[in-house]
Amino acid sequence: MILEPVAGRHLAALGAIAASPLVRAVATVPEPEHLCSWLRRFQSGIEHAFAIVEGGTSIGCVELGTGATLSFWIAPEHQGRGAATWAGARALEHGFGALGAPAISAHALAHNIASARVLAKLGFAHRSRTRNRDPRFSMSAWVDHFALDAAAWSARGTDGTQLRK
Repeated sequence: MILEPVAGRHLAALGAIAASPLVRAVATVPEPEHLCSWLRRFQSGIEHAFAIVEGGTSIGCVELGTGATLSFWIAPEHQGRGAATWAGARALEHGFGALGAPAISAHALAHNIASARVLAKLGFAHRSRTRNRDPRFSMSAWVDHFALDAAAWSARGTDGTQLRK
């Protein structure tokens, strides 16, 4: 597996993943018809998105958004195989290393146990639970908020894998 900065060549596969009802039910993904404008957000360098590529195919995406917020979404057929944990670790290396973020946050719908497990494996600590405010999800849903600071991340150690440029 490798991470590649999201580019036009990834959009078809990422669009198909973003259109999956299984992914849309638990992840904040771009609307498939707005993928080109979504891609432009990352060309400024303020936000970062990386395609998770396995065997030449994009199988998901990991993002470091505004305010150093980590998010990830994986094709259903590739979930449960460690891709989100691996890609999340590489994105954290980039965020804490190259970008110098002092802390990175994440959030997940409370019923999205798989994402909460990934965040725990990455070292994130649960900070709070609030009502959902995103109209793409049920307003009665709860959202869990997580945080990880640079000191806690560096204390964990990494395997030295770098992002592919």
